[in-house]
Amino acid sequence: MAALLIIILSILIGVALFGTWLYALVDAISGQFDNPTDKAIWIILILFLPFLGTILYMMIGRKKRIGGHERLSQPVYQEEELV
Repeated sequence: MAALLIIILSILIGVALFGTWLYALVDAISGQFDNPTDKAIWIILILFLPFLGTILYMMIGRKKRIGGHERLSQPVYQEEELV
């Protein structure tokens, strides 16, 4: 019984880690940076050092994008004043 619990817990942790890695990779690819070299470095770092690269990107890289981490919370359009 304990072995089954360990297996299920390991699978859940693995799925969560993979999801976080995939999110960081997609975010780095779709994000805009001031310097294109920064974007390439983050993508390479996330791909070749998955655990460390993902943690560093979430802590540092997201803040270095144009617009920072508030990118998704800003409206896509500007409201016009009604006269």
